[in-house]
Amino acid sequence: MDLEQKLQLMPALCSGFKTEYIDTKSDVFADFRKLRKYRNQFFHSKIVDSLKSVCIVEDGFFFNSEFGNAKNELLPSQKMFLKKSDATAVKDIVDRTIQNLLEKMDLDSRDLAKKYIENETEVPFWKDEEGNVRMGTLKDGN
Repeated sequence: MDLEQKLQLMPALCSGFKTEYIDTKSDVFADFRKLRKYRNQFFHSKIVDSLKSVCIVEDGFFFNSEFGNAKNELLPSQKMFLKKSDATAVKDIVDRTIQNLLEKMDLDSRDLAKKYIENETEVPFWKDEEGNVRMGTLKDGN
């Protein structure tokens, strides 16, 4: 499954959700899809993507030329054109996606996710007496 499918089916794949599915038709997920598209273009670019600009050296001088214009792209197609505002926009999309998922979780699971997944470098998992995998520690109430 791709990441969007995993997000949509997260309540079926993971325990701790108070909803049966995640609505991926919302504005939050529309922005997420744009971010995913940018990521895929950035990491899996085609040769045609590398021809969006050209650098010409003439008499020891560098000349950059851009071909075409950005068509309401979420982010610039090249790293050198990224700005702090671009990083802030990406962070906002990620934060809103996370917040949307947290809102769909029951209170205990949300507290565990915030405590361990958002704030710790290690996530403790263990098996209970029935063999179910649990997240957190015994003092978390699991």
